[in-house]
Amino acid sequence: MKKSQFIVFGIVLIVLCVGGYFVFSYFEEWLPSSPTFDTYNLPPNSSTTGDNISDSMVKDPYAGWKIYTNEKYGYSIHYPGNWYVDTRFSNRDFSTRGSGDVMGGDTLFANYENGYDYDITNMPRDFDSIQLLIYKTDPKIVFLDDYVKTINFVGLYTKEDIMIHGVPGLKLTFSKDREQPSADAVVFLKINDRVFNFSIRDSAIKELITNSFRPSEKNMLLLKLLNQHFPPFGIVDTPFAFINGGYKYSYCGGKMLGEEDCKNNPIYQNTTSIYLDEGVLSFEKTQNGIYYVATIVTFNAGGTGQYKYLVLLNGTPDSDLSYVASVDLGDRVQIHSISFSEGKIVLDMNIHGPNDGLCCPSVRTTKIFELQGGNLMEVH
Repeated sequence: MKKSQFIVFGIVLIVLCVGGYFVFSYFEEWLPSSPTFDTYNLPPNSSTTGDNISDSMVKDPYAGWKIYTNEKYGYSIHYPGNWYVDTRFSNRDFSTRGSGDVMGGDTLFANYENGYDYDITNMPRDFDSIQLLIYKTDPKIVFLDDYVKTINFVGLYTKEDIMIHGVPGLKLTFSKDREQPSADAVVFLKINDRVFNFSIRDSAIKELITNSFRPSEKNMLLLKLLNQHFPPFGIVDTPFAFINGGYKYSYCGGKMLGEEDCKNNPIYQNTTSIYLDEGVLSFEKTQNGIYYVATIVTFNAGGTGQYKYLVLLNGTPDSDLSYVASVDLGDRVQIHSISFSEGKIVLDMNIHGPNDGLCCPSVRTTKIFELQGGNLMEVH
């Protein structure tokens, strides 16, 4: 190559470099200077650049969010700082709706104030919301799987067992070709006979809101009680553990076996059920943060007998409950309420009068029990 050709090539190269620099400089302001982040996750008055992102978003995705707490139904939920919560129905009692479902405590989280005022006729284009619905279920429905089977969902979905802050749940994620795309996913959380329901669609924000659900301390203790391990007491002579508030064992030829094992035994005789009485529960929190929990456990040996025991446990929401003591209340007595008063347990109940049949105790009375020397003793 001739010397003149080298000179021309060099000049062309210089022109391209200089021109490229000026073109880049001209369009540089059109290019994003930093990644785009969801500002719902940022604390108020923070920027979306630099160290603020790692400090707020990475360490705590809920930085700058508000917290809604419902004492009646026992939960709290985070929601974005620039969203609102419509609580006009949040403390309503359970009632039967037109669908036949027993529901209460509807709460709406939305990016507009008074979210329940909007419908398809006046909803802003950027309206976004998630609603919490609470269902009261049949106490016989122990597992969420059984509850979901009572709902006729349209379309295919995948099912995933989940746990949110100690609350067992199910997440149903629907296929993209679903005919009724009212939600991409539905989350059910179960605490005793109550199912908390979230419908999630087109928003990571709604996932974060759902995943922030946290039970109250009393509901956390109830969840522990529903799966409590007990030493032998009452009419059983072996330890047992509840599964969602109930336990069954069977005698097969004088040997105690699990119910399923016993059903397959040709000399199956009877089944004993042990369960918590629905809604009969009281809590007392001591100054050092320890809770005492008083409840009623019923034993049924397969006949008409219903042997009821007052049971006392203690513990904290962050630890297992411990069995303390129990006392026999009698066969087929009726418990109206249970409460703590000055360190004592007060029962409002019906007991049998001299002419009552075992089915029908008619004498209303108050009984008071106190823990003395490791035993529950009746006091007057």
